[in-house]
Amino acid sequence: MLKTLLRASVVLLTGQLFLAGIAIAQTPAASTSPSSVPPSAAIETAGDILARAKQLYFDEGARVALPEFEKALARFREQRDAKGEAITLGLIGNCYKKFGEHAKGLDYLQRALTMKRALGDHAEEGKTLSHLGLLYWDMGQYPQAIEHLTQAIAIGNQLSDRTLEASARNNLGLVYDDLGDY
Repeated sequence: MLKTLLRASVVLLTGQLFLAGIAIAQTPAASTSPSSVPPSAAIETAGDILARAKQLYFDEGARVALPEFEKALARFREQRDAKGEAITLGLIGNCYKKFGEHAKGLDYLQRALTMKRALGDHAEEGKTLSHLGLLYWDMGQYPQAIEHLTQAIAIGNQLSDRTLEASARNNLGLVYDDLGDY
C-alpha cells in the first residue's frame, strides 16, 4: 500500500515538472489575431501541438499522446527550435518509460539531456536528470538513479528551484526506500 502511494506521489510531482516544460516550449502566436485569419490558413505552432499532446497524455495516456509528441518534434526541428526539440525528446522518453520500453526511454531522455546541456538550460537539465533518475529506479539500477537524482537536487538548489529540488529529493527517498536504506 505504501509503495503504491509513494509511486502516486512520483506521478504527481513529476507531472508538475512535466507541465512546466510546456509553457517553456510554446512559441508566441503570429501577430495576426486568430479571428482575422481564415481557419484553413491558420498554421498550428509546434507549441500548440505540444500543448495538445501534453493534454492528451494526462487525459488519455501516453499511447494516445505519443503521435502528437512526434508531430511536435518534427515541427520544432523544421523551425530549428533546439529548446523545443530537447523538451519534446524528453517527453517522448517519458512515454516510452510508461510503456516499459526502458531502452527507448533512456535513448530519448539521454538525447534530451545532451541537448539541454549544450543549450546551457540548467532548469531543463535538472528536470531531465530527475526523469532519468526515475527511469533508472524503474529499471532497478539504483546507483544510476541515485547519481542522476543527486545531480537534479544540486541543480534545483543552485537555481533555487524548490519544486525541482523537492521532487528530486522525494524520488531519491523512494530509491533509498526500495534499497531498505532508511
